[in-house]
Amino acid sequence: MKTFRLPRRTLLAGLGAGLALPALDAMLTDRGLVYDAHAQAQAQPVRFLTFFIPNGVPLHYPQGKTDEYRWFPREEGDKYTMTMCLQPIADYRARFNVLNGIVLGQSCADGHAGGTTGFATGLPPTTSGAQGPSIDQVAAEQLGKTTFKSLGVGVKAIDTPFNDFNISTFDELSWAGKEQPAPLRRDPAKLFTDLFSGSLPDTSGEAERRKKYRLSVLDFVSGDANRLKQRLGKSDNIRLDAHLAAIRDLESRVMGAQAVTCAAPMKSGAAMGYVDKAKLQAELFAMALKCDLTRYGAYMYGHGGNDGGGEDKANGLVAVNGEYPQQHNFTHELADPNKYDALFKSITDFTLAQMGVFKHFLDKLQEGSNGPDDFLQHTLIYFGSELGDGVNHDNVGNVLPILLVGNAGGQLKTGRHIKFPGNVPAKNLHLTALKMAGVTIDSFAGSRETVTL
Repeated sequence: MKTFRLPRRTLLAGLGAGLALPALDAMLTDRGLVYDAHAQAQAQPVRFLTFFIPNGVPLHYPQGKTDEYRWFPREEGDKYTMTMCLQPIADYRARFNVLNGIVLGQSCADGHAGGTTGFATGLPPTTSGAQGPSIDQVAAEQLGKTTFKSLGVGVKAIDTPFNDFNISTFDELSWAGKEQPAPLRRDPAKLFTDLFSGSLPDTSGEAERRKKYRLSVLDFVSGDANRLKQRLGKSDNIRLDAHLAAIRDLESRVMGAQAVTCAAPMKSGAAMGYVDKAKLQAELFAMALKCDLTRYGAYMYGHGGNDGGGEDKANGLVAVNGEYPQQHNFTHELADPNKYDALFKSITDFTLAQMGVFKHFLDKLQEGSNGPDDFLQHTLIYFGSELGDGVNHDNVGNVLPILLVGNAGGQLKTGRHIKFPGNVPAKNLHLTALKMAGVTIDSFAGSRETVTL
């Protein structure tokens, strides 16, 4: 069967504007360049996103018998021994760098608010919000040309205020500007609809019809899909079938998803636990990136200062010494030598669950993508938390657990543990990452310094 070389938007139109496609051979030139709407070849852009886990990671803080490091490797370079909390993503060892020495470098009255808001802005917050834009929004503003200029995805429901800082300084990760959050999408069913049902009727007189379509988006476009398959080669048809099957699977699961909160333990009969919802949101985010619905975005696993998901027995998150599992509170109780060992294990389990979700995200990004020009080759993910040591809330010197994942179009050599000789302000790394993403910028958050990686 002949393989047609067609503009991406021409192919997208084959399934309607609301159901996007993954990268197909028919969208690429022989040199791997992407055809745009006018059939002109363009180099693949660098996709740039942030991925946040809350409450730090189990760093070395010996108050009991446990005396080991579970995040940062002891050795530097590419021969390091994989630590326990990096094990979930060991399959991607060659595709990420562990950065040791990144700090926010500026104090804040609340370490979680300061670290969360500063995670992608490089600046501590005002009591009302961020002092400047986040890196994903800077990239999206300059380079975003897709259906969604940027996409923010969250798992935890918005919390209630509890101190002098606006709750957005804890609950939001993406910022369009000073005190201007770019709100995260937290409901899987709504996110699925926004991504894949955009072309369905929306008039009040067709509410029931729209409801029907939302339950079966693929049935709505099946005719277009069959016609499109006649125009594609064998390998593209295999990819298309796999893509449609993945969407159908997501569709069936998101319609059964229920809102998840962290205020009380999950009931045993709940339809979906926190970790499973986190994985589902990660899949939807990955699908949006693979379908080129967006190239810039943010994923927030949980809220720093909260319990990070709570009890989830299926994922090893259980009560300790009769206490409901609270990632945040357990970090504070580590100072008690009688509780340290059990709590340190529990905190490790929280981090392992979070890293498992990140592994799931990477798996979905890479699914169907092989060889030296795979998905991560043209992607850069800024991964981390608002704190390193969850006991120490000092944003000035708290070393953050930062990973850079992906090769940024071949600009970043990965597979290394990089330990800097001194602390490096996060804003310097932010500026470096923005430049790798193709953003034309001389400074970020007041910094003009870049980091050698």
